[in-house]
Amino acid sequence: MLPGARQAIPQGGGKAKGARRGRMVLGHRRTGSRTRQRRFVSSPADRHLRAVSDEPDPLGSLRGAVRAAAHAPDLAAALRAVAAGLAAATNAQTAVIVAADGNGGHVEGRGGPLTARQALGGLLRSESARDDDVLIQYLGLTTSFGRGAPSGAILVVLPGMDTDGARVLTPVVESFAELAELCVVAAHRQRAAEDRSRHDELTHCLTRGAIECALDDELDRSGRTAAPFSLASLAIDGFKRTDDKEGHLRGDVVLGAVGAALVAAARSTDFVGRFGGDEFLVVMPGTDAGSAAAACARLAASVGAAAAASELDGVQLSYGTATWTAGVAARTLIAEADGAMFAHKRSRAG
Repeated sequence: MLPGARQAIPQGGGKAKGARRGRMVLGHRRTGSRTRQRRFVSSPADRHLRAVSDEPDPLGSLRGAVRAAAHAPDLAAALRAVAAGLAAATNAQTAVIVAADGNGGHVEGRGGPLTARQALGGLLRSESARDDDVLIQYLGLTTSFGRGAPSGAILVVLPGMDTDGARVLTPVVESFAELAELCVVAAHRQRAAEDRSRHDELTHCLTRGAIECALDDELDRSGRTAAPFSLASLAIDGFKRTDDKEGHLRGDVVLGAVGAALVAAARSTDFVGRFGGDEFLVVMPGTDAGSAAAACARLAASVGAAAAASELDGVQLSYGTATWTAGVAARTLIAEADGAMFAHKRSRAG
């Protein structure tokens, strides 16, 4: 019986007609088990309470976990929902789900009244725990998931679980493991779709929309902190002539090689994007005008070397830069960098 709960007593001392037999408890919240509500309670103040069974309801908990995971904003929240449902379905002290996040790290979700450290620590300190049965009797159920998919594992701490109990609960844990795996797969697919929408398929640089967002973010940051940054505009010399003379496939090869070389040569803090056609933008945080010009020269040299190594001799870049000043707008910076790039192109053509 829940703490502070009152057992339902039918008025008149008799049994309520149709009332379900068995141990019933009253609580302010439903636990997920589907039991019939008592029609009679001991006082009018208790009429809003519902009678619920103290037995776990694995199917109801699984359904609730599915609904909660479907509306979760991210993978961590989804795994927390699954772990909470698993703890409720098994009456576990804790349920922990760990899964790969797709970036070399992991995401963890936990449910139950205790953390894993608290649950295991309390059991290890118990007088009834023996050194040789801690892992079997007190660690509870474990399972893994992710065959052919992102990997993960589940730990369920169930004190005093015997062999029969493990046999009954193993399918329950495996069902929640399958739900966790679906959450992980869905999150990875969503991330992959977002990455595809942010990156140009041909050059692997940021798309125009993504590089514009990076520029806006840097404008906001510099507006708050007055930190300098510069914008570079780079374009491939004679690209239209190459594209018209040798065909679009050859032009695509040149674009791909230039984009890959720019990404490889840029700093890890820089943002490289394809602005359109053969023009690229590079947002350079913490870079003043002199450093930006030097960086562009280095990028152009790296692209030329990479193109030559790929048997694309003669590929060269023209470039220009613009440096942030307080109050300047994004379109103004882009126009200034473009103007400097075209001036550089004309000076080399003459």
